[in-house]
Amino acid sequence: MPRVNLTSGQKVGVMSMVIIAALTTFIDFVFHLVATFPMEITTYFVAIFLFSLVGAALIPEYGIFAGAFVFTALKTVYNVLAVYLSVPNLTVLTSSGTISIFGWGPMVSQFTSPITLAYGALWFILHGIFFLIAAIIVLGARK
Repeated sequence: MPRVNLTSGQKVGVMSMVIIAALTTFIDFVFHLVATFPMEITTYFVAIFLFSLVGAALIPEYGIFAGAFVFTALKTVYNVLAVYLSVPNLTVLTSSGTISIFGWGPMVSQFTSPITLAYGALWFILHGIFFLIAAIIVLGARK
């Protein structure tokens, strides 16, 4: 079984970074397809790809966990800004303001509600795990 270096110093080529970003986006797409309603929009998945590419680029210098954290932090900032900047009933950046997991979840109208903050933490952790899975698969497969 190949071992993946979880700390800095991991050599990651540009193609591996692109594959990590694509696999992270695919995992997120499947998650949204199966578990959420409404389905996220294309713009959101383009942003996820770009943010995961940034996270993957950080792996050689800072490690997988830092890459996952930066990816998830960028995604979270994007979602918060997209919800606040979206015109009501016009979701051009994300569906996050109305999305639910298996029918559970608040309509994001107040980011200060404890339930909304817990829901946001769940999203943060899930998307970080998506990135970690993709990075471990890609980096483990190259060995």
